Amino acid sequence: MRSRSTFALAVVGLLTGLAGCSSILNPIINPPSPLDGAWKLEAADALNLATTLTFDSNGAVTNVAYTVGDVASIPDDSPQAAVEIDGDNVVVSLIFGGNALVFSGTFNDDRSVISGRVTGVVSAGDVVVTLTNQAATLTKQ
Repeated sequence: MRSRSTFALAVVGLLTGLAGCSSILNPIINPPSPLDGAWKLEAADALNLATTLTFDSNGAVTNVAYTVGDVASIPDDSPQAAVEIDGDNVVVSLIFGGNALVFSGTFNDDRSVISGRVTGVVSAGDVVVTLTNQAATLTKQ
């Protein structure tokens, strides 16, 4: 009987200790998203469009900064976004500043570049950039 109660106390102690160490275990249980940080989006035939996406540690888009033509960089701190990661495949769907983009691609081996395709329309002032299934990359900054 004594060994059962000793075992039960040991298990309770271990579980209590682990519960108190959630900040230590969190990176193991919930590793940061491979998208965490800033990424530059470049489309093959859209030289007058510069776009940077910022993702948080959960993989959510927190900011989109873009320049179209000679219009100064326009930040959007509240974009609407859906992000899907399935193995090495990534899909990012964005609505920001009245614009919309969908990027779909695949991580390279060290997960610093995602090569794929982008479709959407981005405008600022009188300049409109239309992308229809254009070759594109997202590059970690």
